[in-house]
Formats: sequence, C-alpha cells, structure tokens
Amino acid sequence: MRVLKSETVYKGVRVVVKRDEVEIGGRRVVREVVNLAGASQAAAALPVTHDRKVILVKQFRYPAGEDLIEIPAGVVEKGETPLECMKRELLEETGYTAADWQELFAFFPTPGVVSERIHVFLAQDLVRKEAHPEEDEKITVLEVPFDEALRMVRYGEIHDAKTMTALLYAHHFLNL
Repeated sequence: MRVLKSETVYKGVRVVVKRDEVEIGGRRVVREVVNLAGASQAAAALPVTHDRKVILVKQFRYPAGEDLIEIPAGVVEKGETPLECMKRELLEETGYTAADWQELFAFFPTPGVVSERIHVFLAQDLVRKEAHPEEDEKITVLEVPFDEALRMVRYGEIHDAKTMTALLYAHHFLNL
C-alpha cells in the first residue's frame, strides 16, 4: 500500500476526516478515513468486583441518539499510555480504582473508515472512591452481576460493541 495523495476534508473538535488516494495491490483507490482529533487510540476497562459484579456506566450518546450501557472508556491523550488513560477514566467515570490490571486485547471497532484502536483491560481489586466525570458527562454507574450483564448482551439491552466484546471475551477465555 502506498499513499499517493492525502487531504484533510474536515477538522472538528472530536474528529478529523481525510480523503486519501492510495495504491493497493497495483490499483489506485480513494479511501476516506476518520481519525480521532489528537489521538488514534482509546482504552476501555471491564471492572469486576470480588463478588463478580461488573461496573458499567449508562450515558447518553449523541451519535446513537440514546442512552447506552457501556464499560468505562476514554481517548488516550498525548503522552499517555492506554493503561494510564484507563486508570484515569475509571476513576473519573465510576469513582473506582483498581489494584490489579490485565490487558486483554486491542481491536479496531470500525476498520473500514475509522483508524481508532481500542485497548481493553480487565480491572480487579476495586476500591470505591469519588467519581469526577467531565462537565458534559451525565453518567449513571451500574453494578451488575456478571451473569446478568451477559444476559443483557444476549437480549439486546447492551448495544455497545466494546462492552459486548469485553464481556464475551472474559466469559469465554477467562471463565468469569
């Protein structure tokens, strides 16, 4: 693959859209790519308490047009590692800290048009403190038994891909 021409079509607060002319397999094609403004990585955590409850957040997501139930997540800021981002976001969004962190996997949620890669962690040995959500975040923290969270995925109550993936991964590979 070789980039022949690249132009920024739109630069907003949260995203940058590029239109690239590239050569792939000897063919010239146009690709439009959405990048997160200032970052290309995000981090998410599946926080699990000692009694197998998952800490989830419920918040309104404007692009989806509805409240979504999700695992805590955020954009990795410049100079920050995905783990540092997730420790910050877990405390901000839920009021929890974790003593035990394990990176589970990283994935591209929408690789056809978005460059974002999400790193997903398991957070355990949780301690409840005080949440400090950002000014524009209206978050409800939910403590849901792990089996109930799996039921919510099965019956379409959880629509968020990173949350579904993390829960199913933990159930299948970690026997949670």
